[in-house]
Amino acid sequence: MKNALLQGIHASLRHWRTAAIFYLASLLLAVVATWPFHALLEKYAGHSLMLDDLIKGFNYTFLNDFLQNYGAGFTPVLHISLFVLLLWLPLLAFLSGGALHNLITSPEGFQRPLFWSGAGLFFGRLFRLTLLFLFVHAVVLWLFGMVYWQAISGFSRDVLDDTRVVASSLYWWIPLYVLLGGIFFLWQDVAVVELVRSKSSVLHAMGVSARILRKQFRLLYPVYLIWLLVLLLLMVIRFTLTASLDIQDGATLLLFFLLTQLFVLARFMVKIGTWKSVYHLIA
Repeated sequence: MKNALLQGIHASLRHWRTAAIFYLASLLLAVVATWPFHALLEKYAGHSLMLDDLIKGFNYTFLNDFLQNYGAGFTPVLHISLFVLLLWLPLLAFLSGGALHNLITSPEGFQRPLFWSGAGLFFGRLFRLTLLFLFVHAVVLWLFGMVYWQAISGFSRDVLDDTRVVASSLYWWIPLYVLLGGIFFLWQDVAVVELVRSKSSVLHAMGVSARILRKQFRLLYPVYLIWLLVLLLLMVIRFTLTASLDIQDGATLLLFFLLTQLFVLARFMVKIGTWKSVYHLIA
């Protein structure tokens, strides 16, 4: 287990350029998705003094007034933005194929020909695999949702009168979902690595990865949880740092943006490290 973690750490550092490609692609897609809303906001509220308050945080009054006055223009913009964000799924499958092919074939670092050839070679299969696991995750989330629904008596009037019941139930529901639902995310990562490693079909990779997970669960699951804890720690650090910033001018706004982007890049490096640890254990 220790060697698997060390292999993952080394890979995440050596393949930082792969993580940078993921980051730039996500940033570009986010800009394209949010640009129509930015243009709408600039057109209808560009000279409003309440925009200064938005920099400091969420402003319900502004949002409510904006939707009441300009809601008709907001709806098509929202649809366009959501459509653009949906493009992230095939793009993620495309980049994941390149990253894994490079990671497995050239452990010493980023190789541009390997990355782009792998991206094209495995795109179709990884995209289909992603769609299958989306269905799996949806079923698992629905089952957990049913458990939560029963725990809070289906949002009965008594529960709604005492919101502490809803909040306290989340304290055990979220950790339970992370621990048990995380098994299916681990299965997906094992399947993705297996598909690229063996160049197999989608269904074959899912079957083989399920058998691998069953046989090596005691090795794979603790390593996966450690990487998950690293990701959660990064989220806590990011939230703590950004929440401590008092955004009053352009300099602090720029610092807020840079900190946020740094942690987005780190998240992709964690994913590369996770893949490498999984590959080390199943190869």
